[in-house]
Amino acid sequence: MFTKHRRVGGIYKRETDWGAIIGTIMWVFIILGVIGALVG
Repeated sequence: MFTKHRRVGGIYKRETDWGAIIGTIMWVFIILGVIGALVG
């Protein structure tokens, strides 16, 4: 899910997409903050 495939000289190289991971973590915190504000 959080990997991108890059073609390097005809060989697919898997690397972790840290931007996607950080973006997802940010969204989780935002959603939790909104829920906390609504509930609290």
